[in-house]
Amino acid sequence: MPLTIVRVDKPFRVRFGAAELHVTPMAAAEEEALQAAHPDPVGFRVALLTRVITGWAGVVDQEGTAVPFEARLIWHLRGEGQEPEEVLLRVLLCLRGLDDPLADRSRASSTPSSGGSNGSGPTPG
Repeated sequence: MPLTIVRVDKPFRVRFGAAELHVTPMAAAEEEALQAAHPDPVGFRVALLTRVITGWAGVVDQEGTAVPFEARLIWHLRGEGQEPEEVLLRVLLCLRGLDDPLADRSRASSTPSSGGSNGSGPTPG
């Protein structure tokens, strides 16, 4: 398996199990202008996510029917054990280079005290 560098200045995909969100980063000048237009941090993050999430694949509704991309629906995305805020936070972290968009984060992480993962990553299978 080759080593991969995810360049956050180019479009990339954030994986959640069988689904993925398509992210197209903004140029620095565009992002600065967006931040100037939205001085409230929450307003800026809402505007940024609405702008950079440009598509998806593998997103289904509660009945398992594929859902075509609509930007207004990103606020309703849920993963297994993940609320919409957690899904969107991961996109922000990937956008800033602080998380690996290629890693499967389809399940919420467990803490060692709960008997779940110790953070060592997925078991090869």
